Amino acid sequence: RYGNKLSALANACAHQNGPLGEGRIIGGCVTCPWHGWKMDLRTGRSALEPETVRVKSYPVHVEAGRLLVEMG
Repeated sequence: RYGNKLSALANACAHQNGPLGEGRIIGGCVTCPWHGWKMDLRTGRSALEPETVRVKSYPVHVEAGRLLVEMG
C-alpha cells in the first residue's frame, strides 16, 4: 500500500533476489534493502537503468474488504 493505491510484486529483487518486502516505499517505488535497486510498484519495472529489468507484478483488487491478488 502506498497512499491510497495497492500493488503486488514478487518479493525477490531482479538484481540479486533481495527481499523487496523489507524495502522502503517512496514515490511509488520500493527500494531493495540490499543494494538500493528501485522497482516501480505499478509495473515492476526498474526505476533506474536499465529499465528493461523488472520483477513480476500482479493485478490486485479489493472484494468485500479483502485484498485479492491474481497470481495467474
